[in-house]
Amino acid sequence: MSGDVQEAKRRLPLPVLMNQLGLGEHSRKSALCPFHEDHHNSFSVFQSERGWFFKCHAGCGVGDEIILLEKHKNISRNQATKLYLKMAGVNGYAPHNSAPNQKQTASVFNWGACVGAVTPAYLQELAESRGYSLEFCLWLHQRALIGLYDDCIAFPIPRTPAR
Repeated sequence: MSGDVQEAKRRLPLPVLMNQLGLGEHSRKSALCPFHEDHHNSFSVFQSERGWFFKCHAGCGVGDEIILLEKHKNISRNQATKLYLKMAGVNGYAPHNSAPNQKQTASVFNWGACVGAVTPAYLQELAESRGYSLEFCLWLHQRALIGLYDDCIAFPIPRTPAR
């Protein structure tokens, strides 16, 4: 199952997962903790060579996407792992956020996979080639506002109702 979890982490990295859970405002380098009454920023989301992680500096804990689901949903590790695989559309699961009334194509588009395809080296290259600061590129990536699709830079476009 660890291969499935790694694929899920590629498709649905922590910042994107947090957005889907309604915790997007906490998906930053410095934010209020979503797990306790917080008056000062004590929560951070960061990426290391091992993946995405969160940490509450006030004592709520540290962890990855699955541990965040455990804490947020108050469920067991096993339940959180199954839910995470389902949300990421891994191991035969359809992506959690796809609406049943939407027409499904042979290949389901997955924005989380686009965001997960962005590497630190790509962000550095983007910053240098476009004259952006690396901090700005990291900011975009941490908020799942930049991705790669067919080796091209991509930005999410929210769906709006037809006029």
